[in-house]
Order: sequence, then C-alpha cells, then structure tokens
Amino acid sequence: MTPVHPANAWIGLAVLVGAAIAPSCIFWHPMRAYASGKEGRLRSLRHFRRVDRWLRIAGVAGGIALFRVDPLLLQWHHSVTWMYCGIAVSAAGVALLIAAKRALGWNYSPGFEAYVPFRIVNDGPYRFLRHPIYVGRLLIAGGACIMTGTAWLAIAWLVGLRWYWRAAVIEEVDLGRWFPMYHSYVQHTGRFFPRVIPRAQRRDADTLIRPRTPETRPQAGELISAADDASGAFRPARK
Repeated sequence: MTPVHPANAWIGLAVLVGAAIAPSCIFWHPMRAYASGKEGRLRSLRHFRRVDRWLRIAGVAGGIALFRVDPLLLQWHHSVTWMYCGIAVSAAGVALLIAAKRALGWNYSPGFEAYVPFRIVNDGPYRFLRHPIYVGRLLIAGGACIMTGTAWLAIAWLVGLRWYWRAAVIEEVDLGRWFPMYHSYVQHTGRFFPRVIPRAQRRDADTLIRPRTPETRPQAGELISAADDASGAFRPARK
C-alpha cells in the first residue's frame, strides 16, 4: 500500500481537528436554550462530558501516527489508502450528527445534561436508531482510529463504546417512565445498530408515538437559569 506522505498527513490531521470540533459546532446552543420549557431532567453518567472531550483530544493526538512510524504508537498500518477510508468513516459520523440534530430540533439536550424532551422523536435517523448521536460520535472516533492505524485509539474507541452504551441504557429507562409508549418504539428500533422491521409493523409503531406537548421554540425570557437547575430533579410521569 502507498505510505502516508507529509502532504497527506497534513490533510489527515486537518480532518482529525475538524471532526473533533464539529460536534461542538453542530450542538452549540447559546445560554442553554435546550433546557427551556422542559418538564424535568434525565439521569446521566458522571464525568460524561469529560469522557467525550477525552475521546476528541485522543483522536487529534493520534494524528502523530500519520507523520511517523514508531513501535510505541502500536500502528497496524501507515497507509494513505486506510487514511482516506478513515476520513470517509468520520465524515459519515459528522453527517449522522447533523441529521440527528435536525430531527431532534428543540427536543435536543446534551447527554451530560439531559432534559425530558417534548416528545419521542421518530423522524430521520431516529426512525431506525434510538441513539444516532452516540453512534455518530463513535463513527468519528472509529474513523480516527482507521486513519491513524494506532491501537491506542482502538482502545480509546472501546472505552467510548462502553461509556456511550451505559449512557444509552440509563436514558432509555428514564424515557420509558416519562413516555409509556417508548417501549413500543424500543421494540422497533436498534440502540446502536438499525433493526430490520417490516414496514407495516414500523408504521404501526409510529402511530403510537404522539407529541405530549406542542413543540415550540423558546423565547429569550423563557430560558432556564442555572439556579432553576437545582430543583430540576428527575420526576417520573404522573399516572
């Protein structure tokens, strides 16, 4: 295979930096607007935000493997072909993040500070996946691993997979308490991998998921302050 030349290595490094910054740009909300109008909080893993940042930093740091071959880097390749394959995987992850954010709209809130959405979203990638944002981030990290060919990033990816999986399980439990019909949605979608379901069954499941409240964009005066957050403890849905 063709080795990675310096010009290709700089392209790869630029992609790693861009992929690390992209999630912050895609999910940026001024003044925590994602919290406005939400009824309560969902549980989240401790240090969730730090782990996510660590994965992104690790991906950029792994870019050193594009410029040199060193036994300490535990590289399984130094090939420009694999590098561009990794770029394609990371680009797919960024595209999935954009599609997921567009589908969520104002139902979005970050995993480290999750709020109860206005409704269960079953549009766009959520029609097939329950956690496309986590999958997108894993694709970006996996693309970085393929680009650099270092086993250290493979280990970081496995740590991220375990962390995101645990976060997804916790969110699903809480959403099932707030939205009873969420259990039907779970049966017709995959957590991290799409589930093959006949179209008729998927259509029947979609009819069960209805918005609980109108989904409207919050106004500036409705933004929740940090002080209000202290009382935003988890409350299950009333029966």
